[in-house]
Amino acid sequence: MKSALASEQRKLEDQEERLIELVADGAVATLNLREKLNQIALQKGAVAEKLERTLASLDAGVKRAHAQLDLPQDPAHLYRMSPGNVRRDVLCGLFRKLTI
Repeated sequence: MKSALASEQRKLEDQEERLIELVADGAVATLNLREKLNQIALQKGAVAEKLERTLASLDAGVKRAHAQLDLPQDPAHLYRMSPGNVRRDVLCGLFRKLTI
């Protein structure tokens, strides 16, 4: 997703540069180009916002993964600090496959 948004952002920037060059050359009516440049600017803003949200989501996922990796560092403490229903679920999960 991140690479797709970055690619789309580069594509819009390239379009914007080409339109600016056309304005500088005087090849096309300025009014039409301004309208198109405004559309591109809006699209770039939307892509930048999506990219920012994507990066924030990825960052939150990384933090969550690191937190989950830290949990088993002290399993006894984690078990003692957990409420009764969580301890019961942990024990059930551990002993579910145990056959006597």
